[in-house]
Amino acid sequence: AGDTVGHLENEIEKLSIQIEERKEILITDLEKYSGWKKDRKLWEFLLAFGEKNYNKSVFLGKSLLTDNQNMISMLYPLVALLQEILFLKMENGTFDNYKGYIPLPPSVKRKLRHFAIGFKEDTIKSGLILLNDIEIRIKSQNTNDETELLKFINHVIG
Repeated sequence: AGDTVGHLENEIEKLSIQIEERKEILITDLEKYSGWKKDRKLWEFLLAFGEKNYNKSVFLGKSLLTDNQNMISMLYPLVALLQEILFLKMENGTFDNYKGYIPLPPSVKRKLRHFAIGFKEDTIKSGLILLNDIEIRIKSQNTNDETELLKFINHVIG
């Protein structure tokens, strides 16, 4: 419901309005109006992947594919994430922070240095090659998005 009693009070008030004349809030009301079944967001997946959290990456990736994404729409953010991590691995300390545009959510950009510590340069490069191969297969063959995503996650952080 939130991080304060005020937020909790607000959520209870909204539920009370939704149930109208009844005096009890039922479990079905909670399930219907809570954010427990919220749509997964791409940034959540990217954070889990960057942190090399295999189980969470698989869960969130599959949720994204089930909810509203497809593998082709996930390719660009994954390429951007691996590229930025690779750039950080390759940097020689000349530049402190890159000031240009990085096509990643702010919550992911803030953790790039932390992510770079956990990845090996060879793994990043092979992950980028695999993403290229996945893109070619998606565009030229009949492939399964979930299978492609799981192959990628297994290869890079599995």
